[in-house]
Amino acid sequence: MVYIFLRKKEIPQILNYWGLNFHNFRKTFLELLPIAVISSIAFYFIGNKLGTNILNINIIPILLIYPIWGIIQQFIMIGIFARNLKDGDQINLPTAGVVLIAATLFAIVHFPFLILVAATFILAIVYVSLYFKERNLLVMGIYHGWIGGLFFYTIMERDPFFEVFGTNLF
Repeated sequence: MVYIFLRKKEIPQILNYWGLNFHNFRKTFLELLPIAVISSIAFYFIGNKLGTNILNINIIPILLIYPIWGIIQQFIMIGIFARNLKDGDQINLPTAGVVLIAATLFAIVHFPFLILVAATFILAIVYVSLYFKERNLLVMGIYHGWIGGLFFYTIMERDPFFEVFGTNLF
């Protein structure tokens, strides 16, 4: 937060540059909506098939809170890392190369959960590609929180709410 505040003080339009604004919010939201719906349905049925679906009421606060962490992750990985890699003067990479490097790094930080590594790699390819086109990190962070939360409950067989608070919501 301090970094964002200092950069904004120095460069007033930096939030727009990073995509931390509402420009193209609706358009980006609607572009990602089919991916989110299809992923959610797939996670639910795959989780049922694998016996890993522990979906319960605890997901409600996760779906409300986790998007904040999703925005932070997207800001660091896409707004700073991928954007600087693409716009930097020292390295001249094609956009596809930047997308693959950013997706690989994002996947690696989710190690050692291999299913999560694979899922985040695919999601990062979609997000970074769309970011370079639409430049809206807020939508990507919100979807990251929703899709990620659902992934934990249905595929990873983990309840983040219970893991943090040691109790169920009700």
